[in-house]
Amino acid sequence: MAKRPFDIPSLTDEDLRQRLQPLADKVLPNKPAPPPSTPKKSRRKGMEFMLPEAVCLEIKMRAARKEISATTLMLQILRDAGFPVESNDFIDLRKLPRKSG
Repeated sequence: MAKRPFDIPSLTDEDLRQRLQPLADKVLPNKPAPPPSTPKKSRRKGMEFMLPEAVCLEIKMRAARKEISATTLMLQILRDAGFPVESNDFIDLRKLPRKSG
């Protein structure tokens, strides 16, 4: 006697997750929460300027007093002057995790 095929229920990924969660809670070890997603980097492009020495010194001194980089200070100044500087432009790329490989 052949087995009669049955209809497979149509489940979304979220439905399946919810149905399997009680089993996962019983069987899987407690895992720490996944790390927060890394902020999106804005594209960067280097530019070189020839500025008077006194201006360069003042930029460095003001940045040091605020305990920020000269780049961050310049971005703040440009934002305040109406340039299109966004919040993710202030992300320090040196502190982001590097891709391995």
